[in-house]
This record gives sequence, C-alpha cells and structure tokens, in this order.
Amino acid sequence: MNKFDLVVKKTSNSINNKLSIDVRDVDINLIDMDDMNTYLNGYEDQASISASIEEIGMKSIICVYEKEDGRFLCYSGHMRLIAAKESGLKKITCQIDKEPSEEDKIKNLIFMNLQRTKRPLYIARSIKEYEKLLRKNGDKNPIPKISKIFNLCDKSVRRYLAVLDLPNEFQELCKSTDFPFTVLVNKKTGLQDEDYNVIYQALEEFNFVVDSNELCSIIDKIKQKEEHIIQKEEKESQTKTKSIEQIINQIYKTKQDYSITDIKNREETLRKAIEIKEYVEQIIKLCGGK
Repeated sequence: MNKFDLVVKKTSNSINNKLSIDVRDVDINLIDMDDMNTYLNGYEDQASISASIEEIGMKSIICVYEKEDGRFLCYSGHMRLIAAKESGLKKITCQIDKEPSEEDKIKNLIFMNLQRTKRPLYIARSIKEYEKLLRKNGDKNPIPKISKIFNLCDKSVRRYLAVLDLPNEFQELCKSTDFPFTVLVNKKTGLQDEDYNVIYQALEEFNFVVDSNELCSIIDKIKQKEEHIIQKEEKESQTKTKSIEQIINQIYKTKQDYSITDIKNREETLRKAIEIKEYVEQIIKLCGGK
C-alpha cells in the first residue's frame, strides 16, 4: 500500500471512529452501477476522470448503499468506480449507507447532479424526475418548488423541461455545456419536422459548435423561407379561386364567350366548374326542372 493509500485509509478510519460513518474497503466486483445515474448524469467526463486517476491515483472515496443480498449500489462516484475497474483495482474505499426507498435514491441522485453538471439535458432530466416525485406526492403546482430547489426562475425551469420535447438528435446536442439550447427552445414554435432536419444539417457544417447568434440566424432564415412559401401558396390559392369567380361573373353579367386561352389555371378551373355544374343540376332537379 503506497503512502497516499495509507493516508486515505487513516483518514477514513478517523472519520469512521468520530462520526460513526461506515467507511471500508469493498470488493470492487460487488459494487453495481445505478442505471438511473446514467440517465440523470451521463458519463461524458469519463475520459478525463480516468486519465486523472491514472496519473495521480484515487483521491476520494465513493458512496454506496449496502443491499440485502450482500451487494452494493453506487450512488456517488460512478465515474471513479469505472476508472478503478479499468485500472484493475480489486478493492475500493467506500462510504457505506443503508439502502433507502426508491424515491430517496432518485432524490439523492438529483441533488448530487445539481452539484456537478451544467449540461442542459441532464438538468432537464433531473427537473423532470423531481417534478414526477412532487406530483406523485400530490403537488399540483410543482414549478415554484422546483425553482427553489434548482435555484432557477420559473421561466428557466420551463425552458429546461422543453428540452425533453426536442427531437432526440437535438437532445443529444444538449449534453454539451456550450450548446445554446435556450435559442432552440425559445424559437421552436412553428418549426416542423423537416425544419429540424434542415437545422441539423446546417449545424453539421459548423461541427455542431455554434453560439446563440449563429443558431438564431439559422432558425430565422428557415422560418423566413417557410413564411415565404406559405405566402406564395396563399397567393396562388387566391388566384385560382378568383379565376373561376371572375369567369362566372363575366358570363352571368355580359354573356361573354371565353376562349380556352383566356382561362388561367385550367385544371383547377375545370374541377371547380364541374363541382358548380353538379351543384346547379341538383338545385334544378329539386325545383322540378329537367
């Protein structure tokens, strides 16, 4: 055992004696990972943690729950546990606590996540899980309480929750601390599935590294193009409608004969004329005409 390990062990024993905290070395193969931790925290920092531990060793203990079957469940220090396994350690120093209820397990993961991550997707997931707990316990308006716990304003809480409504590929981008997710959330109104595809392709050209202004510009251009298409379609629709109305009015008022070259949008005009013809024939029939 090297000098650092001796210091850690001595410190652990001292804490254990003074505060009655159960700190001991545990067979690393008896410690299980918590899937909920992966969902709420992710492991994007794993490479840097592993490199740090390989260089300077394991500096701090991990925290685990002792289960009834004799195994342990890690609830703090997952990346350190992974790094320890990768480095071939057989045992690791743990703070051991009694296994709490499933609700308290989730709460513990959420609160520990608050201390370390600034990644929008994981904050959003933590907020959502905490909201579920509050609603399960009868809270019909959980946003104010969530705002207080997460130290966010109500508007920010709703923005984070909106991340979970984005397409999956954009949620993945929100794993980055630098992705300007608020722009995407604030401007998502009116965006269609095909618009997200175009945005994603544009982001690919930037290698998915953009600031707020750049993302805002991309979305605005797509919306402007979309608005232009809508206006064009409405104009064309109005033109088609007017064409047959103008023909009917002219024929009725002036008995003017139209040649085929005078008629715009012939197919649409023919379709509507047939509809009118059928409608008029029904009226004549109902009135006793032939």
